[in-house]
Amino acid sequence: KTSVISDKILMADICAGTGCVGISTANALINAGKECSLTLVDISDTALSCCESNKTICKADVQIRKADILNDDVLFEDKLSLITSNPPYITDDEMDELPLSVTYEPELALRGGKDGLDFYGRLCQIGRENLINGGILAVEHGYLQQEDVIEIFKKNGYSDVTGLKDYGGNPRVVVGTWRGE
Repeated sequence: KTSVISDKILMADICAGTGCVGISTANALINAGKECSLTLVDISDTALSCCESNKTICKADVQIRKADILNDDVLFEDKLSLITSNPPYITDDEMDELPLSVTYEPELALRGGKDGLDFYGRLCQIGRENLINGGILAVEHGYLQQEDVIEIFKKNGYSDVTGLKDYGGNPRVVVGTWRGE
C-alpha cells in the first residue's frame, strides 16, 4: 500500500536507545486499531540490550538491528510507513557544559557534532531510501535547532514539514512527509 493510513504499519526507530520512542509509538498505533511491525536500530550494544529487554512491553512484532547509520547502508526489506528518531543532537560546545545529571548518558547517544546536526541529513536520506510514498519521518532535536532541521528536511525533498513543541512549549520535533522522487 502507498499510504501510512493502511491497517498494517511498518516502522523503524533509528538511534533507538532504549527503544522507548518506537515502542510507545507502536503501542499507540496498535491501541488505535492498526497492525504494526517495528524495527529498533542503534549502534550501541548496550542500547540494543535495553531494546531487547524493553521489547516485551511492545504489542507489535519487534526486530532489533545494529547499524552505524552514519557509515552503514540502512535498508529495510519492505518500505516503511514511519521512521522515528531521537538522534544525538548536542553540539560539541554544549557537551563541555553538560550538567552532571545528563552525563550518565553515553557520549555516543548525545554528541551530534560541531553544530549538533550531523545526523539529520543522513536520516533524511535513509527515509528517502526506505519510506513509502506518503511515509513520515519524525525526529527529535535540540530546542534551538528546529529551523535548521526544517531546512534540512526541505532540502532533502520532504513536504508538509512541520515543527512541534514539547509539553514545556519548546520546539523539539520535526515531522515531514516523503512523496517520492
